[in-house]
Amino acid sequence: MEDFVYDFSIDLSFDSEKAAEIVFLAVKPDLSSKHSKRSVSRISLKKNILSINISAFDLVALRASLNSLLKKVSLSKYVSEVF
Repeated sequence: MEDFVYDFSIDLSFDSEKAAEIVFLAVKPDLSSKHSKRSVSRISLKKNILSINISAFDLVALRASLNSLLKKVSLSKYVSEVF
């Protein structure tokens, strides 16, 4: 594994395990493809907690990855609630 300079981790709590699983399954495929050489994003699921970890070589890459991932999480959550 490469030595990244910056790391960011956050745990998102959902109302139910099912809601967390829906978001996890919606976002996970986007993380499997390598979009950037400057950062790596990982998510994991444990009960109703979605854990996000982003490692990056620079703050710009960290911010961009975080914004992208949080948009996907937010959109997935919204769509699952509406439909």
